[in-house]
Amino acid sequence: MSLGLTAAVLVDATVVHLVLVPSIMEVLGGRTRWFPRLSSARLPLMGNVP
Repeated sequence: MSLGLTAAVLVDATVVHLVLVPSIMEVLGGRTRWFPRLSSARLPLMGNVP
């Protein structure tokens, strides 16, 4: 049973990461990089961090 579960998790993770995420990012375009203004106002500026 554990071998079957492991295989299912690996196949699921592969399908999600190799197929679904790139296709959703392609469809949504720039909206996948959206960041709320309120959150950016609360975050400190990092400047040039090495």
